[in-house]
Amino acid sequence: ERFAANGMRYHTVYDALNDIRNLEIPIKAARSRGIHVVPGLVFSHSPVHTDEYYVRKAKELIAIGVDGVFIKDPSGLLTPERVATLVPALKKTLGDLPLQLHTHCLSGLAPYVALQAVEHGVDTVHTSTSTLANGASHPPTELFTRNCRRRGYDVDIDLDPIEDVASRLALVAENEGKPVGHALEYDEFHFHHQVAGGMISNLHHQLETVGLEDRIEEILQ
Repeated sequence: ERFAANGMRYHTVYDALNDIRNLEIPIKAARSRGIHVVPGLVFSHSPVHTDEYYVRKAKELIAIGVDGVFIKDPSGLLTPERVATLVPALKKTLGDLPLQLHTHCLSGLAPYVALQAVEHGVDTVHTSTSTLANGASHPPTELFTRNCRRRGYDVDIDLDPIEDVASRLALVAENEGKPVGHALEYDEFHFHHQVAGGMISNLHHQLETVGLEDRIEEILQ
């Protein structure tokens, strides 16, 4: 109700354990007020989280009534091999409903994974302006757009204002001594600890405040 009253028109609700029962009330409440609702299915790397599992969860969302579904990969665990099976399975289940991808660059694979997801039918990819992209964040909007266009896709985005924003943010970061996004090297260890993007960035900051930032690998282990 407050979302709608304050002008919000797009809602991406999800449950961390993919318990769809917890989404029924917020989905129905938002849609009844004219909000475009695209719930997320949280991706995890485990024997339980099969393509069949996600198809079953997508069907539960469809039964409630949604405007689309997004794959939420908070830990950046998706691989090119997995999107080749997961995306087509979900696309077949969703029919005319759009499928989106929300992934993080923690393993270093996300920019390529996102391109491969498009190849396999994903309709929308969540990205970030380059200054705030990569690392624990999303693939950079500018490079992702150019890569899609090189593959022959028509991406209806004007990059000029986005690049202007990126340069302004870079200037702010330089003046304020703030970090900017940088690409991470692939690290197999990430698939063992599986710490999510929002959590790992907070953990880094918390360790810095107590002088333990150099022990991050040990702590994750």
